[in-house]
Amino acid sequence: MVEKYMQIGEAKAKFSEVLTEARNGSTVIIVKGRERKPIVEIKAYKKRQPQTLELGGLAHLGKPVFSDDWEMTEEDFLGDEDFS
Repeated sequence: MVEKYMQIGEAKAKFSEVLTEARNGSTVIIVKGRERKPIVEIKAYKKRQPQTLELGGLAHLGKPVFSDDWEMTEEDFLGDEDFS
């Protein structure tokens, strides 16, 4: 991963180039002032893969099974609390 640093003004003037750099795999870090304090990082968006959730430490005990006639009303789900 290549990191490139740019001042705010330069990034504003060359914004399309900043996006091209990010799209090509670089991380562009926008900095502020003489101290070149980093304020934002621009990099290409990567779509995340969906994660499979597991039952964790209880997985060896079984898995939940719901019968075809199982039903729960909204009131059952929410309980007796008044959330309005």
